[in-house]
Formats: sequence, structure tokens, C-alpha cells
Amino acid sequence: SRGLGEAPATMEDIMDVWSQSYDSSTGVTDLYGDLATGKGLVYRRGLDPWPIEAETLAPAAGQIIVGGLDEQLEPRGRVTRLGRPATEYHGFLEEELQGGLCRNEVTQVVSPPYLLFSHVHDARNAAHYYIREIVSLDEGIVADSDLSPP
Repeated sequence: SRGLGEAPATMEDIMDVWSQSYDSSTGVTDLYGDLATGKGLVYRRGLDPWPIEAETLAPAAGQIIVGGLDEQLEPRGRVTRLGRPATEYHGFLEEELQGGLCRNEVTQVVSPPYLLFSHVHDARNAAHYYIREIVSLDEGIVADSDLSPP
């Protein structure tokens, strides 16, 4: 709800995430999910596919599909990003967390259904931030058969 995702709880969690971000040996992981049936599948190179609840996969889709956070922000204007017309949104999100008030500044660029760019930082500590950006978007090259598990 603050726009920063789930924070690691321990130093070990931080180290695990950091090391995983540098490990390219796993290759591509394909995720398939259908919220209507609740069924999902994960395909990772070198491993047998395994079932998973589709709801568990939904946050991954939320990384690139507009999830409604933009509705809590003010539109700043029309922009063009990746050759697509888009709207830039800006605002602040506040939340009570562990007895204190957290306030994050958020900027998003949305070209429905895609969240093309998101920058979130703690309004009191600019060192706590993340940037998520789609750097390439080629629509129309994925066939319906690409959206079904093998």
C-alpha cells in the first residue's frame, strides 16, 4: 500500500535478495496463472514445472500491469513513453507502520494497461527508494499460444 513492496525483515533477507539479483544462471522463468480457475504454473529452465495458486502470482503481474495506485495520485500531464501515449501521475502515500507514519512520494507513468515507469521514495529519506521501468515493449509479437503453458 506504500508503493515500496514488502521490505526485507532481516539482514539475511537483504543479502539473499541482493545475491539473487546478480544470479543469471536460472535464466528465464515463465509464469502462467488464471485467477478465474485459481490455477497457476511456474516454468524455470532446468526444473520440472510446478503448480502454484494463481493468486500468488498476481503480484508479479502487478509489476507491469496498472493496479489502481494511479487512482490515488494526481495526473500531471500527457507524455510519450516507448512511443506510446501515457499519463504521468504524482502524489504522496501515507500509512501507519509500526507506530509511525510513513510518507512516500510516488511518480508513475501509465499507458493502460501497462505501468511503464514507477519511482517511489520515502519522503523523509531519499535513500529509501526504488525505480521500476519497462525499457522495451513489443506488442503484437506474442501469439495466444504463447500465453498457454506448454
